[in-house]
Amino acid sequence: MQIRRQMSSQGRETQPAADVLDGAAVKFSAASEQLGDLPAPPGPGHSWWWYGVITCLAAWVFGDFLVVVMSAAGVPVFVSETFRIAAALALLLVFRQIHTDEPLLGHLRVWHLLALGVLCWLVREFWSWGLAVPGFECRENTSGSKTSLQFVWLVVVSAPICEEIFFRHFLLRAFPFARSINWTIVAVVVTSAVFSISHLGYSCAVSFAALFFCGVIFSLARLVSGGLASPILLHAAYNAGAFI
Repeated sequence: MQIRRQMSSQGRETQPAADVLDGAAVKFSAASEQLGDLPAPPGPGHSWWWYGVITCLAAWVFGDFLVVVMSAAGVPVFVSETFRIAAALALLLVFRQIHTDEPLLGHLRVWHLLALGVLCWLVREFWSWGLAVPGFECRENTSGSKTSLQFVWLVVVSAPICEEIFFRHFLLRAFPFARSINWTIVAVVVTSAVFSISHLGYSCAVSFAALFFCGVIFSLARLVSGGLASPILLHAAYNAGAFI
């Protein structure tokens, strides 16, 4: 008899706890349904990234126009290119506010940089060899009338930062490369081709081929590292090779 009374009292004590658990489960289920109705955050291939590409392209054209106007007005290249870098970084930070969990710098791994750096060196050797082939000589003029310091700032600092933000952040992510290997190939090939064609200062086929391979390497650096630090460093190191 005493045992039955103890069991009955224990059952009455555990009943409120069971009710609390049931109520929590109902609330959790309702919250999950509400979260399920929320739109997914923008990712690779999302329309936000196409908006970013269009906006960045418009900013690029407007920036080039301002650089031309500043140069005609006698403004030093250092100042105009610094303005271009600031505009590119500002645009990047604006879209960063839209997608706060989007990685920017990524992670740096030495062996990744070394392996991709070797590929960059091979591409540069191919470029030098192609320009020296008899009957296929082509002297590209990329420095113009700029001084050495201005040329370094333009080629080693400004170009890697601005171009990688556009090609390897906005344009590459306009494609849903995370869905499949096929989309990854399409994203890398298209962005590398656009990157090559955008260098209108070159005229030789071997130059455009070398630039395409460089675009592939920089895209791989972006995909492997998950950010812009690796492709920017590789791009800057590759361009710095012009002074060696």
